Amino acid sequence: SRILTNDEVGVRAYSTSIASLAAYPHSISTAEEVLHLPGCSERIAALWQEFNDTGHIGAVDDIDNDPEMQTLNLFYEIWGVGPKGARDFYYRKGWRDLDDVVEFGWNNLSRVQQIGVKYYEEFQQKIPRDEVERIGAVILDAANRVAPGCQMTIVGGHRRGKPESGDVDVVVSHPDEKVTLYLVQRIVEEIERQEWITHTLLLSTANSERNQTPVSWKGDMAKTGGSFSVGFDTLDKALVVWQDPSWPTREEDLEADARAKNPNVHRRVDIIVSPWRTVGCAVAGWTSGTTFQRDLRRYVKKVLGLKFDSSGVRRRDDGAWVDLEGGEKGKAPDMLTAEKRVFEGLSLEWREPSERCTR
Repeated sequence: SRILTNDEVGVRAYSTSIASLAAYPHSISTAEEVLHLPGCSERIAALWQEFNDTGHIGAVDDIDNDPEMQTLNLFYEIWGVGPKGARDFYYRKGWRDLDDVVEFGWNNLSRVQQIGVKYYEEFQQKIPRDEVERIGAVILDAANRVAPGCQMTIVGGHRRGKPESGDVDVVVSHPDEKVTLYLVQRIVEEIERQEWITHTLLLSTANSERNQTPVSWKGDMAKTGGSFSVGFDTLDKALVVWQDPSWPTREEDLEADARAKNPNVHRRVDIIVSPWRTVGCAVAGWTSGTTFQRDLRRYVKKVLGLKFDSSGVRRRDDGAWVDLEGGEKGKAPDMLTAEKRVFEGLSLEWREPSERCTR
């Protein structure tokens, strides 16, 4: 509710408390224990006690039953809308359901939002782990068809151990950085050829367009007069809608009707391609939960004087790229090793993905 009502302070505070409770490695038996956890106030301890005693939290039940919040959440769940867009739909435009969005605003929606409305019910269906892994396998196979030797890691909630996912995120790379140049485009073309992709909503090759050079986030771009928008966190990526092209009665259905509908559920899939030199940062950034990432960036800024995101690490004083994954050790042999080198280079204890499952 705090996300939907633009309560940024509340979002940060509650996210910190939730992350602290989730990370605590022991069972909690008293509210007093909650008070001793980082970011947990008396208010959080009282909420824990209420839930422990009743199995419910009254404030949460009230929000769940509030028609206004239900509608805001409906709009928020449309792919590409977000909290600001949801508030705009509800308060400024006065819409109250998906029919209103279609009737009064369809032509003003972005293509992503139109697809989000069209497949709203399907996108709400969670993706089980085995299906996520099958999708990842298809992507890796396609990558190796166009560029043998590729490696792939399924990231996001799946890697953190969630039993189901809302979408599928994968990071693809290759030890030879010449190979990853415009690789995302070739992967998408191969998967489209195999008929797994129904819509390609974004195909960004910004990183390839700058020859995969780790452009500084401030210094070098200012000196060359370039655009700040391409200097940081601009890995090549594709945002696609995915649908398994096979179903048991496909041949019979198509023979009877050439326009027979594929009954398989549409899924949202992100394909991210990283050059090998920063693939550990890409995997770490795309794996970790929101609060973990926020706290990691804060630590890197305040303690190390650096700037971190999924496209690499830079110095804050001059914006220069910092190599944490190669150096004297040479190239990492695999993505996991590269990710562990990032933790080591940032003077952090390694944390398994399951320990980074924060809100």
